[in-house]
Amino acid sequence: MKGKITKITEYKSGKGAFIGIDNQKPDYMFFGTIDVMVGNMVVFEEGKPTEKGNPTIKTIRLDAIEAYIDEDKPRSAPVLRAHDAPKADARETYWINKEKHDLVKDAVITRLSCISSACVLLHDTGREDDALALAAKFEKFAKGEKA
Repeated sequence: MKGKITKITEYKSGKGAFIGIDNQKPDYMFFGTIDVMVGNMVVFEEGKPTEKGNPTIKTIRLDAIEAYIDEDKPRSAPVLRAHDAPKADARETYWINKEKHDLVKDAVITRLSCISSACVLLHDTGREDDALALAAKFEKFAKGEKA
């Protein structure tokens, strides 16, 4: 509810006040600290009445001007520049680079392993074939391709 404060009578204990709003009878009871003054426009929420039937105020605050968006006013689109682009955090970049590195590393290890196997086979059998050609066949086999 909204209204204008017409009077404030603080309790002797200092824990609240009787608050008159727009000459309504009887005055509202409020328990707590008061941040408003006589003459202020306020927004308040009524609480449960007391056992004697006196009205109470649950919350009270100054009536502020509400902000609104003028829907008819054209809004400009945000200007995005290259340095405004979202950046990947360090952990994400690390894992992306690690995956790329691991793929290259696996390919190199596979190729070296195939060359080593071809050299051992040629040495053990005493054949004089091209070791790299035989390694290429082993690599195709390792990749699951037909040799």
